[in-house]
Amino acid sequence: MMAFSMGTLFFQLLMTLLPLALLILLLIFAWRGIKAHERIAASLERLVQAKEMERKRETEED
Repeated sequence: MMAFSMGTLFFQLLMTLLPLALLILLLIFAWRGIKAHERIAASLERLVQAKEMERKRETEED
């Protein structure tokens, strides 16, 4: 049986957990990106509604 030194054990643990940590980080960034796009879409919808109401008021005045 081969004895592992602490350095080798640490390296194996690091190589196992590093891809998992990167995957979790990518999922977090993707989630934040989705939420940011939802906020942008909601802002654009409010802007379009405001413009439509403004145009409706202008046509009613004429």
